[in-house]
Amino acid sequence: MVTDGAEPLIDGEEWATTRQDDAAHWLSVYDQMVALHAHMLRQLSDAPADLVGDRRALIEDSLARLSGRRQYWHECCLRLADVVYDSPLHKLTIGDRSVVFTLREAQLLELFLQHPNHAFSSRQLIQEAWQDEDLSEEQIRT
Repeated sequence: MVTDGAEPLIDGEEWATTRQDDAAHWLSVYDQMVALHAHMLRQLSDAPADLVGDRRALIEDSLARLSGRRQYWHECCLRLADVVYDSPLHKLTIGDRSVVFTLREAQLLELFLQHPNHAFSSRQLIQEAWQDEDLSEEQIRT
């Protein structure tokens, strides 16, 4: 196993890749591992504490490490695609073209950037992107 200096890498994982398809592959791998660890934590939440022991802490630590790797590959995919998102300015730049989003649009974009390949219901969008229970599903669609 190769290491990046702090954490071991999975065989074939290369930090310095310049290939977008490689970065997308590793993003997908880490998406799946993060989802699996989150699922395991949900399963442990129902188990009695004396049966769980140190498992919860080990899985939480692993989830944090995997989430960091997932974030790295996500940023790598964007960089290799020449996509830059400036969150404070709500500005997305792709190549030499830029667009500035409204606050609500930016919140939605940031949710999608944090959870690529994830489908959301309109109710989930209200809760996750905007934390605004007063928004109707019709307001989201327009």
